[in-house]
This record gives sequence, C-alpha cells and structure tokens, in this order.
Amino acid sequence: ALAAYLVEVLNPDSLSFSQYCQNYIFNPLDMDDTGWFMADLDTNNFAMPYYWNGSNYIRYGIPGNPWYPSATLHTSSLQLANHLLSFMQYGQYDTITILDSATVEMMKTVQYPVISPYLGLIWYLGSCDQRLLWGHNGGSYGVTTRMYYYPEENTGVIVLTNGNLWTEGAF
Repeated sequence: ALAAYLVEVLNPDSLSFSQYCQNYIFNPLDMDDTGWFMADLDTNNFAMPYYWNGSNYIRYGIPGNPWYPSATLHTSSLQLANHLLSFMQYGQYDTITILDSATVEMMKTVQYPVISPYLGLIWYLGSCDQRLLWGHNGGSYGVTTRMYYYPEENTGVIVLTNGNLWTEGAF
C-alpha cells in the first residue's frame, strides 16, 4: 500500500495507482484482462473461490475486497507470466522497458538484513531444494497465489489456486 501511495504522489500525471498500473504496466505487458477492481473486468472469467470446512468444499462466491492495493489484483497465470518475464529480463518485455535494470536489482536486494534477511522491495528471497529464488505471493478468502523464479536457471513458476490457504481461525 505504501508503494502504491508513493506511485500516486510521485507520478507526473497524478494518476491513481490503478490507472498508473493500467497505463504503464498492464497495457505494455499485454495484460488486457488484469485489474485491481472487479468493475473493470469480466467476472465470468473468474475462478470460483472455495474453502474446505472439514468435509466439503464451500463456495465463497466472488467477494469484493477492501484491501486495495495490498491485495485484490485480478489476473490469469498467462498474463501474470508476462509480468514475471519482464522482471526476470531486468525490466524488459519484448522491446518495451517497464523497469530500469537498476530498479530490478534494487528490488532484489535485501533492504534491512538485520531486521528481515529475506525481504527485498515487493519481492522476497527464499530457497527451494537449496536453490535461491525470488518471489511474491498472495491470497484471500478461497484464493492462494505464488510466483517464484530461479535467477541461476532463468526459470519461473506461477501457481494460482481457488482453494483456501488458511485453516479455520488462522486468518
């Protein structure tokens, strides 16, 4: 939310964060069915969120969410892959520059190692099978998302699920 606020305050066009993302991230990355607000998207394309009640899966419905912009980005794995590819290519997507390569490096730099030895800017550092990876995740009622990439192997993975991440009482 703080990063979104800074985007709104500092962008020369005084765009809202959602409009800034649309103009400067989603459109250039061919993320045509991506947005922060359900009103801007075709909800017929949404996966139904579910939760497990101990014996059955229960539909949440398509909930609205007041957590913008800390959550609520709606997209598909294919469109999110364009974003991941641009990050893996140091801000480049085809012939378009979304981020300066120095910005990507800064985002992949642990900012306060004494306090949080794994947190960059928006992205966090982790490991899987003893391989260094960078990623970002999210989730809400009935939705769990993961996006990671291995810099040494130049490979990435995106998993979007319509299942509940949290157990009862843990959220």
